[in-house]
Amino acid sequence: MHNIPEGIAIAVPIYYATGSKLKALSKTLLSGLAEPLGAIIAYIFLARFITPFAISIILVIVAGIMITLAIEDI
Repeated sequence: MHNIPEGIAIAVPIYYATGSKLKALSKTLLSGLAEPLGAIIAYIFLARFITPFAISIILVIVAGIMITLAIEDI
């Protein structure tokens, strides 16, 4: 769900700065494709290292970061 406001936050300023819906749409599309493209590239290079244990460790680290950010902001 966060991708919708993220896309709006990218598209609206570009549209008002350039007046071009095509530029706003293309830049928003490019921004939206960066995340899946990065995931595909990471999978290609890291597939042999990804184990259930490694995923568990990564998720624990990410959860800790998210909890820290939430506590710091509140």
